[in-house]
Amino acid sequence: MSTETLRSLTHETVEIYAHTARTVVKTYRAGAHRALGGFRKRLSKAASAVKVEQPVKRSVVNVGQQLATLIGTRVDSLSSAANRTIDVVAKGSSQALGTFAGSADKFYRAFPSRVTEVFAQINLPAVRMSRDLAARISHGAESMATRVGGASGESIAKPVRRAAKKVSPAKKPSRHAVRGSKRARKA
Repeated sequence: MSTETLRSLTHETVEIYAHTARTVVKTYRAGAHRALGGFRKRLSKAASAVKVEQPVKRSVVNVGQQLATLIGTRVDSLSSAANRTIDVVAKGSSQALGTFAGSADKFYRAFPSRVTEVFAQINLPAVRMSRDLAARISHGAESMATRVGGASGESIAKPVRRAAKKVSPAKKPSRHAVRGSKRARKA
């Protein structure tokens, strides 16, 4: 059995929330790039379908591609800024918790009493519940990232859809089976 303390559980909770926030940012980035990839494909497909002179088509496609690149660059910079902010907040929270816990430890050593033990025993379940809630939120973010794809750096291609199988019509019962079931009903 591990010895959980208020300090260790609180630090673990902060780490879980930081991981969750990073997962959400990665999912945002992957989803945005996936949408931009779809936009690029549709743009080139639409340009080839329209009956306009080639230089006009090329310029429309170029403008669309430049716009997609600009948006992609902005998404990347916002994601990077969000990750830096998450790191700063998580580090600051851990340092603040460490300072507070250090001060509390000094107080408890200076004034050892049963009250401090009771305080820890009362608050330990609440801190555990907070950590467990953070873990569930993190699991939900991981599930969302899996659905969007690409949160772990893997390919963000759409999942392949299988072709539907043809279902053959149900077989009709043979005459003998029908007669046999009539006999069974009479008996």
